[in-house]
Amino acid sequence: AGSQTRSESVQLRNLVRNRLDHSLTHPRSHPLAHSPSRHGQPRNLVLDRSFVEDGTRWIIDYKSSQPSSKQSLESFLAEQVALYSGQLSRYKSLFEDEDNKGVKTALLFTSVPKLVECE
Repeated sequence: AGSQTRSESVQLRNLVRNRLDHSLTHPRSHPLAHSPSRHGQPRNLVLDRSFVEDGTRWIIDYKSSQPSSKQSLESFLAEQVALYSGQLSRYKSLFEDEDNKGVKTALLFTSVPKLVECE
């Protein structure tokens, strides 16, 4: 379990490449900076990439980290999703009032390469 066939790897690589190409060329796609207030203190949140596809807002956060030589890819990805879930939730909250079909978040691991959709 957890291993990918060559065909699945190629499909995943193509999906990541297509999503990244889309996010870089889509006219409504751009890195965003926002300064919400927290306890009266402004703070900046900078999104790596955000775009709307088929009415759904996507927020992609790029990560260059990679698993250690003793860590499985599955374990590494689960750890990273848990580590960054709060950050992605804050990003997601920026768009809660936007008229869309929902907001999806994902981590794009550039060194693996792997795109992981997060809840």
